[in-house]
Amino acid sequence: MSKWNSTMPWIKKSDYILRCVEEIFAPSNSGNPMYTLKFEVAAPSEVEDDDGNPMTVAGISVSYWCVTKNTTGTKDENPEQATERCKKNFIKLLEAFELPTDNIDWDNPTGGFKGKLVYALVEDNPTEQRGSPTKADLAKGIRVGPILLHPKTKKPLIQHYPVIKDFYGIAELATSESL
Repeated sequence: MSKWNSTMPWIKKSDYILRCVEEIFAPSNSGNPMYTLKFEVAAPSEVEDDDGNPMTVAGISVSYWCVTKNTTGTKDENPEQATERCKKNFIKLLEAFELPTDNIDWDNPTGGFKGKLVYALVEDNPTEQRGSPTKADLAKGIRVGPILLHPKTKKPLIQHYPVIKDFYGIAELATSESL
């Protein structure tokens, strides 16, 4: 039986039970307050690959980021609109984890995610691998390197990452399914 790794597409878009193993509240790269939640797949412990062979997914890491306040806005939203959307998303996250949603301090909200099991929809996020930018590119303000190509096929090298699309609520595992 093989274990999933980032060179393979995430086996199937489906519901999983995830365990929150770490929660960090810190500014995002753009300076907005943000929760970073790190999870591991708790169940199912294995799934079938496209050829029907069992593949282990238990313990695979998945991260989720939730900005709680947007001070810069986006290309389609001003800061107030973006912040309102962020607040709604954070409240939805709190509700899925059955955490309090009243009297939230938006600059330093209370967590409580770590250690909880939650149902989540997880799917594949294929990403083209990139090399480092050259010094000349950096001087021009280009911060991403060229897409890396397979030496023989000349096709882009792809890495796959599981991404959480939605949370459904608190989950429980039967003793026999526990890791």
